[in-house]
Amino acid sequence: MLYLSVFLCVVGAIMILLGFFSLRTAMYKNQTRGLIVFLIAIAVVMIAIGGYLMPGAIRSQNETKETPPTEKQQQMSSMASHNKNMVFDAGEKKQAAARRQLNEANVLKTLKGSYRKLGKVDFNEKTKVYTLTITNKDFNKAMTYLKKNPDQSKTVQWPSSVKGFTKTSLVIKKGAGAGYQFRIVAPIPSKQTLLTVADGKVLENFIKE
Repeated sequence: MLYLSVFLCVVGAIMILLGFFSLRTAMYKNQTRGLIVFLIAIAVVMIAIGGYLMPGAIRSQNETKETPPTEKQQQMSSMASHNKNMVFDAGEKKQAAARRQLNEANVLKTLKGSYRKLGKVDFNEKTKVYTLTITNKDFNKAMTYLKKNPDQSKTVQWPSSVKGFTKTSLVIKKGAGAGYQFRIVAPIPSKQTLLTVADGKVLENFIKE
């Protein structure tokens, strides 16, 4: 609207200047002046219309610049809220990950201390599995014998060992959370998984009891 009002005023002013120039020439040469007067009148009307529209057009444009449309404001507010939530969520995730890693490290330290005489404990963060690799020679001899004589599980106290490892899985659950497995591995004579427990339950036992 502002451009239209400016256009009318500018064109009207140009027409008036040309009209007066043409009118003066026509009067000097004693020519017909009716058409020229008509064009000047049109130019005056154009200037009047442009002048009438210009204040409102200027005011409307200023309001548009100063205050975004409601829909745009809502979009901007939504984007700001979304970005804020993303930053907040990212911070929460980082804190949760840090707490999880600290808990996992503390559990690993506890297991290493508890089973230092029996073997070596490792942890796989991706699979959430703590693995006890038996290095105790007497224990490995007993497991080798048990593999060949599975009916002698009570003789080598394997059920008691299973019960003890199952209790350890509950300790892991308490320290790191649910879903972590505790796997017992021994060379009998080749490396083999003897037992896998998680959250107080036996998932795998190389001796079918």
